[in-house]
Formats: sequence, structure tokens, C-alpha cells
Amino acid sequence: MIAYHRLIASVFLSLTLCAATWADPCRKNFGGCAKQNGKCWSTGRNTHYCSCEAGYTQIRKGKTNLCVDVNECKMNVCGQNSICVNTKGSYKCLCRCGYVLDYTGTTCLDANKITDMCDIPSRCYQYNNPKKKVPFLLKFAEDFVTIQDPKSVQRSRANPKRRPDPKCKCEKGFGMNKCGYCVDLNECKKKPCKGRGAKCTNTEGAFYCTCDAPFVLGPCKEQCYSRSSVPELCGKPKLDLLLRQGYVANTYNKPIVLQNYRSCAKNVKADADTHQRFDTDGDKKIDVRLSWYCVSKDGSSSISVLKKYSEQEAKWGPWSCWTSCKATCWGGLQTRTRICQHGLPGQKGCQGDGTSKKSCYRGKRCPYRYRRDAETLNKNQVKDLVQAMKKYKSDMSATGFHNAASAHGWPFQCADRQSCCLHGAKLQFLAWHRSITLNFEQGLSRYLKDKTLGIPYWNWLRSNPSPPRWTTDKKIYGGENPFANMTVRIDLRGGMQTIQRDTEVFQFALRFSRETWNRVASRKKKAHVMHEFAESLESLHGGPHISMCGNGFPSSRCTISLANLDYAGFDPLFMLHHSQTDRLWAVAQHEMAKARSTTWTPQTALEVFEEAGDFGRRFQPFADKSLSPFRLVQATNTMRDAYFYQELTGVKYEYLDNNGSPKRNSLSVRTGGDERLFIGHYFSDLERNVQVNYYLTAEGINTRCSQMLEFNLMGSVLRMGTANKFRLTIPELIPVSVLAPNSVGLEDDFVVKACYTYNTRCRQRCPEANSPMIRAQVDPITIYHVRNQPVDVYKFVWASGKRVPNWSVNIHSGTHWIYFHGSRRYQIVQVARKRDWNACKSSGGRPFRCGTENGEACLLPSGTYYLVDKSVAECKKGLKMIIISRQ
Repeated sequence: MIAYHRLIASVFLSLTLCAATWADPCRKNFGGCAKQNGKCWSTGRNTHYCSCEAGYTQIRKGKTNLCVDVNECKMNVCGQNSICVNTKGSYKCLCRCGYVLDYTGTTCLDANKITDMCDIPSRCYQYNNPKKKVPFLLKFAEDFVTIQDPKSVQRSRANPKRRPDPKCKCEKGFGMNKCGYCVDLNECKKKPCKGRGAKCTNTEGAFYCTCDAPFVLGPCKEQCYSRSSVPELCGKPKLDLLLRQGYVANTYNKPIVLQNYRSCAKNVKADADTHQRFDTDGDKKIDVRLSWYCVSKDGSSSISVLKKYSEQEAKWGPWSCWTSCKATCWGGLQTRTRICQHGLPGQKGCQGDGTSKKSCYRGKRCPYRYRRDAETLNKNQVKDLVQAMKKYKSDMSATGFHNAASAHGWPFQCADRQSCCLHGAKLQFLAWHRSITLNFEQGLSRYLKDKTLGIPYWNWLRSNPSPPRWTTDKKIYGGENPFANMTVRIDLRGGMQTIQRDTEVFQFALRFSRETWNRVASRKKKAHVMHEFAESLESLHGGPHISMCGNGFPSSRCTISLANLDYAGFDPLFMLHHSQTDRLWAVAQHEMAKARSTTWTPQTALEVFEEAGDFGRRFQPFADKSLSPFRLVQATNTMRDAYFYQELTGVKYEYLDNNGSPKRNSLSVRTGGDERLFIGHYFSDLERNVQVNYYLTAEGINTRCSQMLEFNLMGSVLRMGTANKFRLTIPELIPVSVLAPNSVGLEDDFVVKACYTYNTRCRQRCPEANSPMIRAQVDPITIYHVRNQPVDVYKFVWASGKRVPNWSVNIHSGTHWIYFHGSRRYQIVQVARKRDWNACKSSGGRPFRCGTENGEACLLPSGTYYLVDKSVAECKKGLKMIIISRQ
């Protein structure tokens, strides 16, 4: 599994050290920037530059910078059937009588063509403009003060349509309007956020709480506390969050210990079956059935493998009612969902679609923007992109390239000098990068002659994965190539630094990404493993990032390059690379749709540690109207909307079949291989990009990395450094496809050692990278995937009367993650060694001794991992769980 590679040298450090280590130039007289509607960006010890909020442009008057209003109405931003009203820093679109503003706030649609149009004003009122005496229909009368009779606009007539389905109900967080469609409820009206400094933000279908400084949010995520009084546990656990995802039962039952796991049950002979039946939720009905098959190994011993799994209670709940229409001129969107009860979508009992969608606008359609393979563009399309890019990069306002590139990292548009970009966030990573790609596209398309031309994608799945030459040649069509030359604004006085690339592409990184897609990521295009798909896609997307500078070696030249997370957005190749990354997510969506397994709900998109409000939470900086100038991005930058990119944003990829590979595929796609073992590794901050090699070692032998030989190499990964605080909340998974010739088997013990080096081409006797950040990295773990024994989390059952602990990642089991946090998390440890399991003799809460620790603990199997609660008292109270290995 790929990750990333190196570079952060002295220039980078001089630019990105925390602002607290020097006097911020913006603190003195706001750096000379416009104090009204202006922004000051500190870019180093003594450097900064000025810009303006969205809707304003910067001018110089004497020695003063001013931000003056931009008249967007001169740019035809509202389209047909509307007039545009310029406002300070923004504009409003007013629709002609019979038309309403669409979901994006930029297009007027025929109200009679919207299928769920419920309220239509009974009269149209003239907009008070002596030059344009035309009747207009206003969506929100309170937004305008120039209406002749604003109160009368509130009168409406209901569209005489019957409720579509009198039996259905709205999903949680939605209520039904009088026409039978589901609309968002504003939970913040009930003031759910408590404590001093608490603020509530409504999202579509939910809400979330924040706290004003110096107060912090408590573990229940709804109460603000002073830092000294934050409780460790949530006193009122959100069981509905866990129930929503099908993970928790309401009632307590004794946990099930699978006593015949990996060893045959007593008195069971080889080639015989063993059956187990469980009532896990106390309803006096058998809901789990397991069949085990005893296999002879060598005539003297035997193991038990899971032959059949039957989960009786997992089933689809009823379909919700249809949501109200998110009307756009590409057809718009209405959705309905159903939840998999007592299980997960895609598994037995919950197969098929969990989300249904339909178009809800039947009027004249807008043309789509097609994102095409950059290698297949014709000469006219390339010329159009080149001329548009020249204009786009010269635009230093909020609509220009520099502002869009800044959204990814430096100069850190979000609070506390941190990047807004979500890494290590799995599905949120994909959704956020879908928004930034759209943000780039909106800016570039302003200058394109062909408005159907979207950002092309750099298809590194090709047999020759290098970027197309028209993006790398220094000169093109007799002038400088704007896709090969981009600069970063460093200083108020105009100081610029150029993005660096190498003339030779680092092919190893691209091949690694391509092979990882074919071998790992492309296999996970299923609803219940979509998080792991996102994780692997994020991991492999690092290869193209590092391929353009350094050739695998450290280089101070690459400080400002595609290979540096903080500056990557300033290389125009970033747009083409993330168009491809986004396309591979679209490939997964396409495959799910063909298999009739589309499921995009909080149950599948959110993880246990995420809040329900995260599904509709708007991403930064796109939710900040002072930074984000494009209403299409403002309207759709949520996880909930990101999935439906065609209906809501008008984007299409011209090719999604053949697993994303080119139509004429000369690529040899690897489909086989029974990957039986993974190395799992949690990473935190790294100040430089490093190569991590994993070697098989003998337990207890402290062999130096500089002595390791390649024949013991079990896997490698490239990890990109960053100046921002960053920690994987889940392990990076590195597949082990080949074990050393004399290595142990999967059923035996072995130890994996992680060796770090700055030389990314080195595989044996490597010079060791050594720094406090590297020494702080945790040791790798091993994760088994045994043939005929797929492992998954099935159900958590907690003790009666016990608080459900707050959660953070602790252990991996197959395709799902188990989470704990609060003080209890320190009592739960994971055990992977066979001998620790064999040392346990009793059948219930098994005695366990770990190292120098004495005392008993509860031990439960989790696939090939085991959970250990070190507290005897807590063990006896029943804080236990069940994880069932399943087929």
C-alpha cells in the first residue's frame, strides 16, 4: 500500500514555523493591508501579503491597499430568466415570474417543471427598478428591501398534488412538509448545545456543537466546559449514534467466546462440523448461527475454520419518504434511504440498494462539464485550457488560482495556522477533495471558451503513467506553458517562488500507485468497506504527488512542489491529479450502481467516532463566504451532497468502466493473489518524507536497520512529511504478498521491524533516518487475513448499567474498526501472539498474564486478534464485547 515520500528542508522550515516563534507581520497595522474587507496572510518570519475577501478586488491608492467591490453582474453570473442585483461583496439573482432559484443559488428554473414544487406565490411583484419593469418571483422575500409589497409575497397557493406515499416516514433529522416530502429540521431551535460559550450549527439532517474560547467541547459533544473540568466519559451516551450504524444492541447479554476458534472443539474429529447458535439481543430468538469445520493439519493437530455464517436478524428497514427537490438544471436530486437493521449494507439480509435517487427537474437541461483523459484531448481543447490557465493564474482575487491553491495548505486559511485539508479522514478525505477540485474548476471555467470542458484527469493507470507532455513542456504554442510554470506569492512586495519539478519523473512511485489500485483499492468497491476503499485510495494517491520532484531522494529544491503537502496545490498538476483521484471514487460509485448496492447514508458514510452532524457539515474553507466565491461550491461542499456530483454540480467523467483503466488497456491488471497478511502501522507527524521498509526479525533480537537484508523484506511504504499536526487514526495497511523463503507461517509467531530511511530507493543496509519524530512513531502490527476465515465486526454488546465509553481507534478486525476512548481505553490492549492465547486455560473471563503484569483479565477473540481488559473488577462487571468471525 503506497503512502508518501520526503522533503521539507530549510527553506520550508523558514516559511512554515509556527507563528508564535516570531512577530506576525500582520499584527502590526494589519501588515498595511486593507482593514475593511481585506485579509493579511503571514507567510514567514518577515514576509506577508494582502488579499481581499471574496467579492472585492485589491487596488493600491498611494501607500494604502484598498479592497473595492466587484460588480459580478457584469459577468453574467445569474443566467437566463433572471436579473442580477449587485450588493457589497456579493450579488443576488432575481427570477422572472414563474421561475425559482435553484439549489446552487445561481440559476432560475421553471417552477412548473420541478416535480415537488409545493408552494408557488399567488402573485408576482415587480422589482423596483425603473429601467427594468419586469415582474419577478422571489424565493425569499425577506432578502430584499426593494419589493413594493414584501408582506404580500408570503401568500402562496399549494400545488394540488397528493402525498406520494401515505405510509412512509422521514429519516431522522427531517420532517414532512404538507406535500409529503421530507425537509430538514433545524435542531438548533431546541438549543441542544449547553454550557458557556456553546454554539449550535444546523446541518442537513442533524447538527453539531462548538465552543467559544477558552471553553472546550466535552465527550458527549453537546456540552462546553472549562479546560480544567472536562469529564472523561460521556454521562449520557449517544446510543442512537451506535444503533444507527447497526453496531449496538439495547440489551445486555453475556458475551460469546468462540471457544473452538483456530482449534477444534473438544471431542470433534477432523473433517467434522461444529454448530453454534446464539441469541445476542435477548429476544429469545436465535439470530446468529455459526458452522465450524475441523481440518487436519499434519495428522497430530487440527484447526477449526469458519464454514458458514448465518445472521438471521439483519434486514432492511422500510424506505423513507422522498426528500424535497434539490433543483438544478442538470436534473436535480431527490433521495430516499433505508437502514440495514442489526447488520451492515452489503451483507446477507441487507443486499441491494440502500439509497434511491431520482431527477426532479424536467425543464431545459444545462450541458454537463466533461472531465476527459488529458492524453485524449484534441489540439483545440488543449489550446483553450492553456489560454484559460494563463488568465486564471494572473487573477489574484478570491476567484483566482492562488486563492484556490491556498485552500489545500499554505498559507493556512483555517484557524491556528493549520491546513483546511482533510487527510487521514477516509470518506471525508474524498469528499473534501471533490470540493477543492470543483473549486478549481469553477475558477478555470470562467476563462474557458468551451464551457463543457472540465478539468482533465492525469490517468496514471496507463502503461505509461507519466503526465501528458502538454502539462510538462516549458514552452507551448510559442509561449510559456502555464501548466508547467506556477509561482507562489511569498511577500507583500510581490516576491514569488516557483514550483519545482524534475525533468525525469520518478516512475517507481507511479508504478507503486497503479499496482496498489489494481491489487488493493479496486477490490473494496462495496458499501460496507467504502471506508477502507477511501483509506487505500488516499494512500496510493501519494505516489503521483511525490513523482514530480526529488526522484526519490531528498532535495531542498522540492520544498515548494507537488511533493510537499503544504504547497502541492500550487502546482497545476494538482488539479489533474485530483481529477483522477476523484474519478477513481466515481469508478467505485459506478461499480456499486451496476451491482445495485448504492448506499450513501450516515450508516455507511460515517464512522463511529464521527458525529451525525458531520454528514451535512460544510467543509472549510469553502463554507467561508469571505474565501469561497463560487456558490456552486458553497452549496454542495458536504459529505451528504458530494456523492451526487452529476446531479448537483453538473460534472461527468467521460469514462468509468474497465476498473478506471484506459479503454484500450495495455496495462496488465493484477487480479489474483490471496493476500493473507497485512502490516498495520499508525503514523504521526514526520518532518520529512521517508521510506519505511518492514523486515521480518527474530523476537527479542534488536537488529539495526543498517544491517537488514532485502531477503527479509516484507513490505515498503512511502510516507510524506508535513509541517501540520497529523496523525493517522487508523493504521496504514501494507499488504505482504511474499514472505522470505525461510520465514514462519501465518499460524506461528513473528516480529516485524519498521526501518526508516530518507533514501527512497534503498531496500537493504539502508542509512537510518533518525529524529525525535521518527523515534516517536509506534511499532507496526500484523493483521492476518486467513483463507476461508474472513473477519468482520458483527455486533457490540455492552454490560447492563455501564456507560458506553467514548470512542477512538484501538484495534482493527477485518474490514471494520473497533473504537474506545476515555480513561477506559488504557485498560483495553490488543494481543496478537498465539502463545498469549494458548496460555489462557479457563473458558469465561480467561486468566492472562502480560509481561511483568500479574492478575487476571478478560480475553475475547476478535478474528486473529484478542481484546484484553486488564481490570478484574471491570471484567466481572461485564464490560465485554463480542466480535464474530463470519463468512
